[in-house]
Amino acid sequence: MILDGRNRYAAGKAGGHQFTAKDFKEWIGTVEEAEAWVLETNLHRRHLTAKQKKEMVRARIKKCPGMSNRQIALHKQIEDGGAAAMFYDLRMMDLDGWHPRDIPEALLTNPALQKQQSHTLPPLEQWYVMLLHSGELPGALTKYPHIALTRSLVEDAKAKVPTLRGDLTDNGMRNFLTDEEAIGIASTKYHSNSNNGWRFPPLNEARDAWCRRYGPITWDNDATDWKKSSPYPKPSAQSILDRRP
Repeated sequence: MILDGRNRYAAGKAGGHQFTAKDFKEWIGTVEEAEAWVLETNLHRRHLTAKQKKEMVRARIKKCPGMSNRQIALHKQIEDGGAAAMFYDLRMMDLDGWHPRDIPEALLTNPALQKQQSHTLPPLEQWYVMLLHSGELPGALTKYPHIALTRSLVEDAKAKVPTLRGDLTDNGMRNFLTDEEAIGIASTKYHSNSNNGWRFPPLNEARDAWCRRYGPITWDNDATDWKKSSPYPKPSAQSILDRRP
């Protein structure tokens, strides 16, 4: 099925063009998403009359009665000439040398935007960026603050991100810490006679990798390597006695 360009396809066939897979772009998505794309694309076509556009909007609302008021209002604006007005404004702008990916760093490092981004990250990414901000690994070895035990990492993630409490396992932590696509740089496995854990890259490298993956971030401190974990206070003899029934 051709979603867009049927007339061009027919003209090419009539002219003897031998089509190959390179001439087409495969649609990635559901049938419903394809229908929505066709409707929204054709709303912008100049050859449609105002009446035809209205009919398309009505058909869209009828087919998707769950559309929000905002979506309906957006379609109504497009129907009433909003698309033409937007494209007119764009044609009048001086966009020489501009690229949509060239976002000012001041905007990317805006605290409000960064806070919003932190809430939209997947659960394990939310936990990981907390580690990067603090510069401290939970359960890190005393002499090697860049190495942390697996059980300590899993327990810390579950404590800080409630949605991880139900299904995070040691294997899940392993898959995450070795996934460069998710965090930018992988950690390596650590083995000892009694414990297993993970050897993290230097803090500054981990932070740089995260920024390359998700954009610039203003970190909570200027540390360049992992600091020693704060030791848990040992209970005093009196406190132990106080706990007795």
